[in-house]
Amino acid sequence: MRRWFLKRAPVPRISVVAPQILAGDGISKGVRDMIRAVTGAGWQVSVFTRANEFGDIRAHVVNSANELSQHEKFRCADVIIYHFGYFDELFEIVRRGNGRAVQIIVFHNVTPSEFIAEEFRPVVLRSFEQIQRFHHADRLWPLTQTNARVLIQAGLDADRTEIINPVVQWPRRCLQSTKQRLPVEILFVGRMTKSKGVLDLLEAIRRIGSPHHPAFRVSLIGKPNERSYFDHVQDQAAALEPLVEYVGQCGDDELERRYHAAHILAIPSYHEGFCRPVAEGLRAGCIPVGYASYHLPIVANGLGRLVARGNVGALAAALQSMIESVVEAGGNPTGKFLPLDRGPTGVAEFNRLAGEHVAQFSFDRFAGTVINAIRNLLPQTSNRITAE
Repeated sequence: MRRWFLKRAPVPRISVVAPQILAGDGISKGVRDMIRAVTGAGWQVSVFTRANEFGDIRAHVVNSANELSQHEKFRCADVIIYHFGYFDELFEIVRRGNGRAVQIIVFHNVTPSEFIAEEFRPVVLRSFEQIQRFHHADRLWPLTQTNARVLIQAGLDADRTEIINPVVQWPRRCLQSTKQRLPVEILFVGRMTKSKGVLDLLEAIRRIGSPHHPAFRVSLIGKPNERSYFDHVQDQAAALEPLVEYVGQCGDDELERRYHAAHILAIPSYHEGFCRPVAEGLRAGCIPVGYASYHLPIVANGLGRLVARGNVGALAAALQSMIESVVEAGGNPTGKFLPLDRGPTGVAEFNRLAGEHVAQFSFDRFAGTVINAIRNLLPQTSNRITAE
């Protein structure tokens, strides 16, 4: 007699490879979201890194591609997910993988060498060279359309490329209309590097205000990455005190408080593959004002005021115009409009549109996309009916 029964395929074994998993790091946030997504699917997940600052992530520390290749968990993986944002010797293993697994590259982009200090340029050049290893990967997951173009321009196969929007569900939502009217708070969040345009911002502030300007003040939050550039930032910020405050790094609670207090997010970046602070700022009711560089116009979605990259005069004018509009709207929120790239927009409309825009960066949407994509790569993971 022939008997039919349901046979489950083995649970997929997933390896996640990231050179560093660090607090306050944008790539590391993406790594944590990936781990959470694939773990939530009930799959077996192993994490490999050089450094891990999170106690809730059980990671295997490996210091070379050879050490990674010898690890039992890596060797038996069905899917390997690499998070790439800069050169690391661990990524050399992509040329061979473990000999059996589907390989996926999550691409966080690389800042071009013209936008960074000379001391870091050799690493950038090696990073772009290492991108050529991705020809050996089965799938490429850039976080944005901008990142996808970098891969395609490098000669990689567009048919293997799928955009996976990142997760931004922090800070808690806040509305522009609930913020204190005066002074107008301008917030910068980012690394103290040439690519982030911090000196451009300080020069723009110098042009529109004196150190004791009553209408606005500026806070700079971020860690120094380029020593000589940071020294200039400190000098220029000190010359503008108390109008400008250099805060440095701060914890999530303090950063959330400053996001909620800020009316304007200053973002004069020369290069962004995504720009998490813009999405965070919009969640917090901040209006992005800065440069229209790379992915910034897309993530801002017309809900800010962006000018040509490097045009400090236009940046100063945009900031001044937005400061004045925020002050006027604070006194009469129903009758005043913000001068946004999408056109004159009321504060209530800005609040609504910002909420709709950032909703696309939900964890549920990210996890669903990732899990479905992996299942499509491994059709054998679905249930099978067999007979005896």
